Amino acid sequence: METERNYDFAISYASPDTSFVEQVVQALKGRGLSVFYAPDEQADIIGRNLIDYLSDVYLAKAKFCLVFISRHYAERPWPDKVERPAVQARAFEQQERYIIPIRLDDTSVPGILSTTADIRDATPKQIADIAVSVLLRDEAPTAVSDEHYTGERLIVRVNSFTDLDVDLLKKSFKPFSSWVAGNAHMIPVQLFLPRFFMETVEYYESILMSDKYQDIDPETRKQFADFVTSIRNDVFKEILSVPSAILIPSQPDDGSSLILTDKSVDLIRRYILAKVVVLARCLVSYQLKGYAGPKWARQFAGCDTIWSPQIMGGLPWLCRAEGLELHMWLDADITEWAGNFSRVRIKLPSKMVLRKHDEEFSPEEILHFVAPQLVERQLQKISPYLLHGAFHYAQRMKVTKRNEKIIECHHFHELILSNFNWREALPAIESLRDEIVAKRNAGVITTKDAIMLMHNAEYIIDRPEVFESAFKVLYAELTIEKERENDA
Repeated sequence: METERNYDFAISYASPDTSFVEQVVQALKGRGLSVFYAPDEQADIIGRNLIDYLSDVYLAKAKFCLVFISRHYAERPWPDKVERPAVQARAFEQQERYIIPIRLDDTSVPGILSTTADIRDATPKQIADIAVSVLLRDEAPTAVSDEHYTGERLIVRVNSFTDLDVDLLKKSFKPFSSWVAGNAHMIPVQLFLPRFFMETVEYYESILMSDKYQDIDPETRKQFADFVTSIRNDVFKEILSVPSAILIPSQPDDGSSLILTDKSVDLIRRYILAKVVVLARCLVSYQLKGYAGPKWARQFAGCDTIWSPQIMGGLPWLCRAEGLELHMWLDADITEWAGNFSRVRIKLPSKMVLRKHDEEFSPEEILHFVAPQLVERQLQKISPYLLHGAFHYAQRMKVTKRNEKIIECHHFHELILSNFNWREALPAIESLRDEIVAKRNAGVITTKDAIMLMHNAEYIIDRPEVFESAFKVLYAELTIEKERENDA
């Protein structure tokens, strides 16, 4: 008989790390998860044998345990002598993943190998996103492509909203490596999506056939039906065509046989995951009143509603989960690349906008942030040659910033900064400002560079009141630095 788990996650930490841990706990609870966090359980703990109580929680009551590893964790007797042994005993007993290590520093802890994959250098929201993806990870995804084809196929297997099986993708490509590069569009693809995700799609499809559905007003009924039927007819077909759409422009100009580069693999992974994420957000948004919503909807509880499965509804979420962009995406136009073309509207993450005037974009930035948007255009047969440029001439891209709309990365709401609702982006603007200051305080950038970046942010966002106090501190520090230089 399977043990009932009362909590999705148990938290094991040392009290000096409380400030950061509490932010993670709040982010997890904000996604609708059940979390065992001892300070929140005082009413239940009082009067009990604490060692027995906590051992029972860590041994039997939680699905996973987040262990916050730090110098304090290794030094404090309670987590080291009580919590950690129970956690490790449970992990050994079930012989599968239970411990999710979150490293706050590089301290070694007995029983947790340095080779164990962990989460590090992550914000509380990132940790929550990754933790939920672990909770939802599907070990037996559902095939959604044609099952009647029996030959070799390129296998795209999505296990969760942040996990696509890259090793399986590479392995399944081997039979096609001798093909002529121009025949990439003929590669058959088999797509697997998480079972929990497909159960929701099938449930929504069943609603269309129910008697109760006919009682809904005609306009809502049509919108819901159009969306649900488009999932298999349009979105899944698009995903199946993604590998060839990326493979063709990625081939070297002088190549003959088809090759699968690491850049191609990463872009296939990034685009498909972003597409699954935005489709999931749409499924949550289209939930009908009186019908059950997706069980996994809590993953997107903090996200704005979205009605169209365009790539920019999923890419910012994925990049935040991966720690690549935490603040906002801004409007820009590609104005120059290889060849002549009309301006192409894209979104750029703040890290590509706020930089020195002469600092070029790296090929990695182009592939991470711009190329997924170009894949969508490629599939729509809009400016298809640009994706070839992303692979082979990345650093030739020139852009102009529009400073019109942004997508803030706290609730993924698209808004116009010049409107009265700009305050909805205030948490994102403040986090961007605070990151610049933190980098300067950590010595990652100089005070002069911090002031330059802050001025860029102030100009683009056009909300000087948000940056005023930070400017005062930075200019005061710059004055002190100059006085020290003069004294020296």
